[in-house]
Amino acid sequence: MAKNQRFEGLVSHKLPKDPNGPFIGLDENHYRKSKYADEIEKKFTALGGERFFGSIVRKGSLVWYYQGGCLCYNRNSKSVFEIHGEIFKKWQALGGIKWAFPTTDELACVDTIGRFNHFVGSSGMVKSIFWSPQTGANAIWGEIRNRWSELGFERSYLGYPITDEIDFPDDGRANGFQNGDIYFWSDTGAIDMKNVRIFYSGLYCIQESEWDQSSDSDEPYVIIGVSSPKWVGSFTTPTYSDVDSHESRPGWMEIYHGKPYGITIGTVVMEHDEGDQNKYREEIQRVLKINHEIGTVALGLIPLVGPIIAGIVGPALGKLMPKIGDSLTKIFNWQDDKVGSDTKIISAKEMVLLARKGVSIEHSIAHKFIMLAATWVGGKTPAGAYRIYFQIVPE
Repeated sequence: MAKNQRFEGLVSHKLPKDPNGPFIGLDENHYRKSKYADEIEKKFTALGGERFFGSIVRKGSLVWYYQGGCLCYNRNSKSVFEIHGEIFKKWQALGGIKWAFPTTDELACVDTIGRFNHFVGSSGMVKSIFWSPQTGANAIWGEIRNRWSELGFERSYLGYPITDEIDFPDDGRANGFQNGDIYFWSDTGAIDMKNVRIFYSGLYCIQESEWDQSSDSDEPYVIIGVSSPKWVGSFTTPTYSDVDSHESRPGWMEIYHGKPYGITIGTVVMEHDEGDQNKYREEIQRVLKINHEIGTVALGLIPLVGPIIAGIVGPALGKLMPKIGDSLTKIFNWQDDKVGSDTKIISAKEMVLLARKGVSIEHSIAHKFIMLAATWVGGKTPAGAYRIYFQIVPE
């Protein structure tokens, strides 16, 4: 494809009003005849007429509609452009000429697999609809489209869009793609990203617990529960030996790998005595799974894919995750002591921004965010307290 074809009509502009009116009489079929009719008819014939478009459905002043597509006269470029097939259906669903006027015919993508039309809205915003056999037809515009263009359109690592531009949490917008997403907020601009990965990266003992049995030091471990809109999981760290106040223990364990659509993380720090830590983790997993299944059915998330999930969950994210510290109280005859627990809700926007954020170092542990697990005496003095560190990075 010639380069000028690819970028035809990409300059922002407004469509001028026609002070003389668009109609000049009736044609031979008694349709009102537009003064642009000859140009539209010429394009219709050049493309194969009814063999290509099917029978006429309706003639407007600027648009002629057929069974299989339409022809639009663009008054700014004084040219006629065609839309057909799945791209035509998507264009109609979005509002037709109220959404945007075409600035190209349907053209082949550079990879020769997909097809596209470029458009311009009444405000001058450049828009596009891209189609491929794997994704169908999806619309993209504005800053998200600009970013995708900078990356190379469908030749980028993202591939083709799998959704239209849709609402995203915190007044954001997003398009889903085959291999990632592009997110937009007014205070961040457009951000492209694949999946994110979250790791537990260590702990720091602020105050060792009061439940040591025949030991002057703690032997802590952490149970971690994770709940995202489409997945739950639970993890247990190793048991650390001889941990005293103001000592840290680095670690590295992946607890999440997926889309940044919002997540809830719960932690419980346990002082190991004679209990079975796998038993506690399995109980946490059971409670998480039950709660998550109820929540996903109630929110209607099961059949959905792409950024629309985050938009639906939004403020309800915390309801998908019980406080896992409370779940331990349901286990009878447990023999390890709970030092403290914490639950943290991270919104979709926070996940994206944290993944792009630089790493901080505290007590020799690299991290992006911290959770606190403590038991307080009289609301002031901790009887045991730990800081739990986590990393979140883009894939």
